[in-house]
Amino acid sequence: MKILYDFQDMSGGAPRSHLEHLKAMYNSGHEVVAVIGKDSQQLSHLAPYLRILNVPPFDFKNIFKNLWLVMTWVRVVRLEKPDLIHSCRPSHYSFLAVVSDITGIPLVFSQAGGKVEPHIIKVVKGKVAICYSKENVCDMLDLGFDPKSIFLVSNRIKLNYRGKGYSSITGDKILVLGNIKRQTIGGIVSLLQRISDAANKGDRFYLCIAGADKSEDEEYSKILNSYIFDINNKLGRKSIEYRGWVNDFSNLTEEFSIFVGKGRSIIEPCMLGNVGYVISEKGRLTRIREETVEDLYHYNFSGRGNLQDDSAEFDSLIKGICNHREIIKDAKNVRLTLSRLYNSEYSACKLEKVYRHAFNENDGKSRKAKAFLRLLNLYFQFFKFRGKSHSFGWLRRF
Repeated sequence: MKILYDFQDMSGGAPRSHLEHLKAMYNSGHEVVAVIGKDSQQLSHLAPYLRILNVPPFDFKNIFKNLWLVMTWVRVVRLEKPDLIHSCRPSHYSFLAVVSDITGIPLVFSQAGGKVEPHIIKVVKGKVAICYSKENVCDMLDLGFDPKSIFLVSNRIKLNYRGKGYSSITGDKILVLGNIKRQTIGGIVSLLQRISDAANKGDRFYLCIAGADKSEDEEYSKILNSYIFDINNKLGRKSIEYRGWVNDFSNLTEEFSIFVGKGRSIIEPCMLGNVGYVISEKGRLTRIREETVEDLYHYNFSGRGNLQDDSAEFDSLIKGICNHREIIKDAKNVRLTLSRLYNSEYSACKLEKVYRHAFNENDGKSRKAKAFLRLLNLYFQFFKFRGKSHSFGWLRRF
């Protein structure tokens, strides 16, 4: 089978998960080709054997550019003649559903763990979905998506490094992982506020925040650095640091014993048996262990849902009065469960099942009228959503 993998870029966890699925199929003997909007050199570095085509990314705001890109994609598909297309970003797979209609090539799209956006899912009905969480499966079913075309495939992480394990001899070293964006800034600020209230001079912890600032004009960095400055002044030492973007997390994670984050960022170190806390958008902390892993898995370790609150326990860690031995034991016990749920070595057979379904359910016929109606619906849903989100202020700029 020949599969055309679409990458918008290489930023965040979604393209890394997508790449692991590509590698799984390549290692199983399938032909793979990648199309990427930007960051092609980074993708080439991560997969030197991969043939990569460069096509600019879609942009909802630029209608005429997107029409040109749809036809560019149609030419690419007709030239490459893949058996199917697999995409991982809503801003791309919504347009690639149109390309699929025109070319008759089936589309598989990955819902990469975030909240399902109804205005997008309404556009891609009739295509085949891979979900990374049970929450996303339930959301799609609620939106009327065909249950036969929804597949849960969470195995998407390959372990490439080894942490040093938990040590409290010189004080707890805590790493907060993940890009700083709208969905994470609130939780991190709440964490810093909690530390400011709980910590005192003499507490020996060190906390590092590592992740790119995704805001305009580095607005989030300024917020974080303001809190960090005040806390460090209060404690009389450099207890907290914001390092910004880090190219290689594998080297950085070897320095730390406790991890805080969400999604892929927190799953990966905890698959090695490290202590980890999932942080919600409001700052609630839930420690990963056998008693919490099923609920965390349901929501893709995003912190959503009615999860156990272990924030008080985290305060005890900061102050050095927590039961370290029990926490270490829990972390070691849960790593096999995490590996079963997320290790990409188990993904190939699941992906082949998805791809066979998509290929067999597709008749290969071009449906240009359907493509036109889908494109109209795409923009209808988009403008409707943007109008509601911004009280029509965004629309008035056009």
